[in-house]
Amino acid sequence: MLFAIFWMKVIPFERTFRIMYKHEKEAVILEKELHGILNGIPDLIKVYNTDYTISFLNEAGYSFYNKTPNEVKGKMCYEILDRKEKCTDCSFEEVMETKQMIIKERYIPELNKFMDVCYNPVLDEEGNISFIVERLRDITEKKILDKTLQDSKEKYKQILNNFHDAIVIIVDNKIVLANYEACNLMCLDYSELIDSNVYQYFQEKEKKDLHKRFRNILAVIRDITEVKLELNKAAELQRKTLQKCFPAENYINIVSVYVPANIISGDFYRVYKISEDLIIGIIIDVRGKGVSAALNISALDVLFLQEIAITHEPINIVNNLNKKLVSYYEENYIAVCCFSMDFYKKELRVVGAGVNQFIFQKKDKKVEEKIVEGAFLGMFENSEFAQQIISFESGDRVFFFSDGLDFILDEDKIIQRYMGKVSIDKFKEYIDEFLDDTLSEVGKLEDDCTMIAMEIK
Repeated sequence: MLFAIFWMKVIPFERTFRIMYKHEKEAVILEKELHGILNGIPDLIKVYNTDYTISFLNEAGYSFYNKTPNEVKGKMCYEILDRKEKCTDCSFEEVMETKQMIIKERYIPELNKFMDVCYNPVLDEEGNISFIVERLRDITEKKILDKTLQDSKEKYKQILNNFHDAIVIIVDNKIVLANYEACNLMCLDYSELIDSNVYQYFQEKEKKDLHKRFRNILAVIRDITEVKLELNKAAELQRKTLQKCFPAENYINIVSVYVPANIISGDFYRVYKISEDLIIGIIIDVRGKGVSAALNISALDVLFLQEIAITHEPINIVNNLNKKLVSYYEENYIAVCCFSMDFYKKELRVVGAGVNQFIFQKKDKKVEEKIVEGAFLGMFENSEFAQQIISFESGDRVFFFSDGLDFILDEDKIIQRYMGKVSIDKFKEYIDEFLDDTLSEVGKLEDDCTMIAMEIK
């Protein structure tokens, strides 16, 4: 709706645009005129010149890319993503050729986001393109939720309808879910039963008993104490199974950070010794929390162990895991980063699937942010995953982390500068203290926080 309003406002100025955009000086006037309109739009708006360079963004765009106007103006769109060449699915040539609006969905691996994109050419009086307006909207969560809901809806219905007893779920005295047996018992259609007040189906004298039954249900809810005890036992078991001793001690020093946001974590890591000169590791971030996340982690750990018995190539491991998850875990999307270190070849291989960033530091050099493109495991059967191959030597360091520690890549780079100057043990202490302070001040973490840091001896 906001995008529609934007065009309703812009179209009356189209004749003015056609005149303004003939000269660079007048283009500045155009930018000034549009500034107030564009900055009132929450979607990302980019205005491109016909040579595909960026003229300007709205405030939402500058904020999204963490860029200033001077860092963006005159750049190619792929340059603000730190690419060296245009995206393979770029639609600019098609827009220039057809002069028609194009709407599509795109996955941007550098941001690990799905975007709804609209390219709209603006024509001058002679029918030539004066400039192109691109509107982007982040639909990552919506896309994931839509697929999850679509995959789960029928399964949940079948589960409820397989019960021979009547089942209703009541929220604020209203029936929000019911199975076939409940509809039959009430002699009502499903549409009539849903959102109706549960008390209307009982006589006045029965309502007192109904209240008692609700109290009995509440009494069952009090048994959550037992459930929490079981959750605590599960969390303790999860911590005990977490790897604390790492292989290849003669070649590498490894430290880890592991702080769950809730009782049970959705993060996990594992490093296996394949031979005297080769290790393979994985860091896992499962969507959701609680017992289901823990079970998914356990299942993926088993699948990972099965794969490294077959292949030692991270790219093959990730591709094989993705195929299995698409087939057997359709409603779950799991983020991983798989890596191998060959100490004979002095070679690091990294493949990302949802966990797309890591940090590498050559000895006595600045830390470098690295990107490995790839969607979540189990999302698409034909997903493609990129691999980075890096040569290492004594003193080099690498850091893998889940998105709960994204602040490591904070725009002010303070943490990165610190991590580049101190030992990995000291940096681990810093992260642990930072998270402890957050828990003390805020009371909780936004997400599970996991990191593996390694230094070549």
